[in-house]
Amino acid sequence: EGSLCYVAYHPELPGCMSHGDTSEEAIKNLSEARKLYIKTLLKKGESVPLPRSSTVAIWQIAGAGVETSPDEPYLTEYDYQKSHA
Repeated sequence: EGSLCYVAYHPELPGCMSHGDTSEEAIKNLSEARKLYIKTLLKKGESVPLPRSSTVAIWQIAGAGVETSPDEPYLTEYDYQKSHA
């Protein structure tokens, strides 16, 4: 009913993201988005990006102020109406 949602994205896969009403739903949806992202890359004959080192991921997480492990997606709280007003 409200305009607030959570957006999850995977830093290893540029442009791969999902959203949900809760952080758990956003992460669950990201799992499917990740599969579709990789499937689409392979269909187009493109290579799947190799994982970055955990050192790089940790730096990005610290810079973003997000407490998570390098293997978890980033989560962002997003106000859809505010950003599309």
